[in-house]
Amino acid sequence: MPNLLKDLDRLIAYSRVIGATPHMIQAAGGNTSVKSDGVMWIKASGRWLSDIVDRNGFLAMDVDRTLAVLAKPEATDADMRACVCDESAAARPSVEVPMHAAIPYRFVVHSHCIDVIAIAIQRDAEKRLNKHLNGLDWAFVPYVKPGVPLSRCVSKAAQTGVKIFVLANHGLIVAADTLEEIDSITHEVLRRLDAKTAADIPAAKTPQMDLEGSGFSWAKDSMSHQIALDETWSSILTKGSFAPDLLVFLGPALPVLEPDDTMQDELARLSKSPLPLSGAVIIRGVGVVLRDDAFLGSEALLRSARDVLAVLPKDSEIAFFSENEQFELLNWDAEKYRQALNVQGE
Repeated sequence: MPNLLKDLDRLIAYSRVIGATPHMIQAAGGNTSVKSDGVMWIKASGRWLSDIVDRNGFLAMDVDRTLAVLAKPEATDADMRACVCDESAAARPSVEVPMHAAIPYRFVVHSHCIDVIAIAIQRDAEKRLNKHLNGLDWAFVPYVKPGVPLSRCVSKAAQTGVKIFVLANHGLIVAADTLEEIDSITHEVLRRLDAKTAADIPAAKTPQMDLEGSGFSWAKDSMSHQIALDETWSSILTKGSFAPDLLVFLGPALPVLEPDDTMQDELARLSKSPLPLSGAVIIRGVGVVLRDDAFLGSEALLRSARDVLAVLPKDSEIAFFSENEQFELLNWDAEKYRQALNVQGE
């Protein structure tokens, strides 16, 4: 156990670094774990990796119990939470506990790399990735709902011993017995996927139009306003959502309003929608506004949407979530819990 706790402290330090790197992690997204001798420490649900300074941000799980539950056809996320070593713990473990437990390496790091997501949201993602990652030890996992369903798919892929998993519409998992190897593998993946030519969009400044009384404010990150300056980008975000965190924190699609005399009234009407609906709204040709009561992290996720759009392949055909997939995520207890932990003022 002492060695495991020493490795946990190293993982916490590593997690803070990637958690503070917007190209890798945004807001409360991503999770990391370390395991040994039947015990796995994993990030608590809803916590921001960038903010975790000690072991209180992680929970200890019983690996054997977790895998035994995963093997049951009727297993639920609540069943997984019951595998926590300290039953008095108030926090919930990451919903991806069984996914981490099923990967047979000491360390597991799940990130939401921008360059990975830009490829993983393509309808032909696996084909594209085959060209980039040829020769690496990797597996592609088609999109399924996170939690138990995704964990089963990852568990099957993990049986081949691969260390790299690309999750469709979701992100990257890198596993190894040392953090040094995880870091090396991650850098190689990102080197291969690095977008050589980002979209040439004009620099944007925070708009000055008055929004008082509308329930919205202009996004603080000026780069996010580029979304409103490009018709293609705006169109993509109005068609639907393509990543779980974007859906859960910003809603299934971003409305577009014209910057005219009706804008203030329309914003006031949209501000009454139940979150995450209308969490962000595009003002055509001007900028993007965020609800004043938007979930914490919405600003970071809006910027991540912009960053993904900036490196999309020119021949993109995006695999948006279906209505059923949207319903599964937005009505999932695990995501409602994460939202509750990221309410403004909490």
